[in-house]
Amino acid sequence: MELAESTVYDALARLTTIGLLVRDDAGGHRINARYFFSANPDLRRLVAAALIDPPITLDARAEAPRKVGNTDARRRRSIRSV
Repeated sequence: MELAESTVYDALARLTTIGLLVRDDAGGHRINARYFFSANPDLRRLVAAALIDPPITLDARAEAPRKVGNTDARRRRSIRSV
């Protein structure tokens, strides 16, 4: 099924006018968050919990490079025959 460009533009304009789509700064469109979360109540609860939970703060250990044990380092360097 092929649609004319004017049909797509008309549909985008209508959805933007009624508020289901929101135009972003880059010129694209996204679904209105109010509509999205009203249609997905489980996600709405998760987002509400995420906004209430305290922020994550990394400690020095989280920012340090990952250490690899000697056994793991040897396994990565060797090629095993099948």
